[in-house]
Amino acid sequence: MQIEKVLMRFAEVGNDYLIVVENRNGSDEMQIQVEVQKEWFTGNMEALENLSRKISHEVRDEILVTPAIRLVEPGSLPKSEGKAVRVQDLRKPQESV
Repeated sequence: MQIEKVLMRFAEVGNDYLIVVENRNGSDEMQIQVEVQKEWFTGNMEALENLSRKISHEVRDEILVTPAIRLVEPGSLPKSEGKAVRVQDLRKPQESV
């Protein structure tokens, strides 16, 4: 997956992430929730904001879509048994006429 390839370039990023797609006001939006390595959760908001911007920029360069990046603590994303669920599509299906 292209997004995973980008995320793995960053030493600060852990192994887990979740892509959330939803429709707000008629526009599809993508948020990537990224677990950050424990040593990066030091309370230095400037460093985390810089990391978030770098990740967003790299993902945009790869897939031509600018996602919102939400950095989360290690172990905070839901775990699933078996194959990891990486995408949550919260858009409602189009109602047929």
